Amino acid sequence: MNIVSLLETLVNRLIEAEDEFFKNPKDFHALEKATKASTEAFSAGFLGEVLTSVNKQICECPWRNEHYSIQRNDRRTVISSVGDVSFDCTYFKKKADGSYSYLLEALTGLTRNERFTEEAEVLLLTEALKTSYREATRVLPSKQEITKTKERFIAYTNEMLRSARNTDSIEKLQTYVIQNWSAIRRTMRNSMLNGCSAESHESHVLSDRLSSRPMGWSQVGADRMSKLRCYERNHGRGKLIDLVRYSRKQRIIKAIGTDCVPVREVALREIRKEHYNKAKSYIELIQASIPGTSARKAASIRGHLRLI
Repeated sequence: MNIVSLLETLVNRLIEAEDEFFKNPKDFHALEKATKASTEAFSAGFLGEVLTSVNKQICECPWRNEHYSIQRNDRRTVISSVGDVSFDCTYFKKKADGSYSYLLEALTGLTRNERFTEEAEVLLLTEALKTSYREATRVLPSKQEITKTKERFIAYTNEMLRSARNTDSIEKLQTYVIQNWSAIRRTMRNSMLNGCSAESHESHVLSDRLSSRPMGWSQVGADRMSKLRCYERNHGRGKLIDLVRYSRKQRIIKAIGTDCVPVREVALREIRKEHYNKAKSYIELIQASIPGTSARKAASIRGHLRLI
């Protein structure tokens, strides 16, 4: 793991921020902002290095070499609570049945269709309880745009057309929405429209979020938001991570067609974290080099791969 270069970059950025602050001591806001950005960039880089290191150890694992062959190396990015995390992700072919998979995804649970980490999704849900979805996405320091656009709608419907048997209804839907895109957006944003009783029917704590642009909520969206607020009131925001994990687990079960099969829990061997006892010994180690692979890490990953 190349943690030394990450630490060097972090320290250099902090020193630069400090120098700028001493030039203008009244601008403490700039120092705070620069410090936050530097630490988030370091954290995102560290997470990416950890995942890349795990992927490398999978590739070098003798057990993997016996059961899987390497097809290609991809670069993937996910949105985390500290920013965009980029890492290497190798595509493998199973020798026994010829199936393909990313072993790193199977090991970590970061499947291909997940754009967010669990912590990032918790932050989005927490913020969505108070503000709009668009405003909620701003709590994540990501450079990627997290929104629904016209281009994404077209791409989504085109993907549906490629696999649909009856394409007429999808083509009609796509044509109607595209031709009325501007009108739909104006209707959702126009606060002067009548036909809504937001004050009399949406003053309850579970539907409080629905009073903002009430005509823009669908029945499905309103139902999900009220249930989300109910869950948060009953269990607290600290339990949102359990909701996120349960939701992801259900999506995976439905995707592989095992929603009716009872789940059997498998006890995984815990990965023991490596810690340094004192800061002095830690500094002495990073001044030389930090080994990217230890026997303990390799044994842990090898044990988890056998369970996939």
